Amino acid sequence: LEGLIDDNPLKHNKFMPGTKLQVHSLSSIDLDKVAIVILAWQYFDAIFSKLRSSGFTGSIIKPMLP
Repeated sequence: LEGLIDDNPLKHNKFMPGTKLQVHSLSSIDLDKVAIVILAWQYFDAIFSKLRSSGFTGSIIKPMLP
């Protein structure tokens, strides 16, 4: 993982605790150059729809959790 995406503007430009992973906004990412892993599996459908409607056409990976 190279970074995180979050809708909450209070988290942008901060880091995930204990890591060097910086939190970005969706609009700050070059969507043509990434694959996305949706870690919030319980919100997968909503996040997937939002990514596709924003123009993301790359790979979206769903973790194998409940």
